[in-house]
Amino acid sequence: MRTLLFTLLAIFMLTGCADKDHEAELYFMGDSLIELWDIEDDFPTRITHKWGLAGSGIYYLQSLPKVPAEDIVIVISGTNELRPERNKEEWDEYIDLYLKTISERGGDYIILLPVFPTEKEWQKNIPTMNRLVKERVNGFQNVTYLDIYDLFEKDGSIHQEYTTDGLHLSRQAYDVIASKIYEIIK
Repeated sequence: MRTLLFTLLAIFMLTGCADKDHEAELYFMGDSLIELWDIEDDFPTRITHKWGLAGSGIYYLQSLPKVPAEDIVIVISGTNELRPERNKEEWDEYIDLYLKTISERGGDYIILLPVFPTEKEWQKNIPTMNRLVKERVNGFQNVTYLDIYDLFEKDGSIHQEYTTDGLHLSRQAYDVIASKIYEIIK
């Protein structure tokens, strides 16, 4: 009986230690830039979950289940909701909802990427959105803004090596993003 108790105690202790060494799972959420990303190729040693939907925005993010606290959320979203004209009040309301929605996805650590430059007509709104997010993200303790927009922008548009069609990202772009994420989650 005593041996059985020591064995059970040893198993319990080993299992508990293993949980403390658990590597956080990565949850990727967002629009087509997530949907098209070969995440398993860029994060081969991690357990990953890809929740990307082309054409989606805030309402899609709100529909996703919450992530366990010990895991990491990576978000690329916002391009599909860039309207041609927004006044200051509309921008304020949208950015507040955007950040609140992202911060509520669960996970103690959320990495929010910028809206990337494009060759599309709404490009003029992207710097405004990214600036407002950067100014307000500190109000959300679990969200880190990974400000890498400038790496992708060239002459007011997306650098040609980083796009397949002026909007969607190339393999080289995903390599840059993955390396920047690795710097944070080591």
